[in-house]
Amino acid sequence: MISSSNVTKLIASVNSAGDLARSLAEETAELDALLALLREEQHALQERDVERVYTFASAKSERLARLDALDSSRGRFLRANGLSPDHAGMQRYLERTSGLPAAVSENWRRLLANAAEAHQINAVNGRLIAAQLRFVGGALAALQQVTVDGALPALQRVASLLLCYGADGQTRSAPGSRTLASA
Repeated sequence: MISSSNVTKLIASVNSAGDLARSLAEETAELDALLALLREEQHALQERDVERVYTFASAKSERLARLDALDSSRGRFLRANGLSPDHAGMQRYLERTSGLPAAVSENWRRLLANAAEAHQINAVNGRLIAAQLRFVGGALAALQQVTVDGALPALQRVASLLLCYGADGQTRSAPGSRTLASA
């Protein structure tokens, strides 16, 4: 797995409109890949395929680290151009900068739409996980209750039998009862 500090080193600095265009295209591709992972994760959650769900964790972490690094690089570029490093700053940059390739604005719109979709899918996945945790918790509680309720009479029978035998294995009389020999 790539650490977030290594990811940051892999991301080129955004120093010009051309770098920004390249960076936005890369960020959009990363978000597309994250969306695909989130959709696969959702399918695995719906199928209750726990093994597959576990496989998505590290891939998602790597994508998110890369997206964070790309976002930070874009933010530094916007700050260097006297703008806020957020959505409003990017929108303002697009409005005031003439001659940008159409792909820059298109990638920005697509990035925003995909980020909203990723947020929505992730929220649904979280609800699926919560529902499955409630189901598993309820099933465990039910199994524990059945085990306790079912085992209690058996344990009582074993305990009463043990009370009938002494340490030497010979039968003994329980308090207030006759021995087997006198019966």
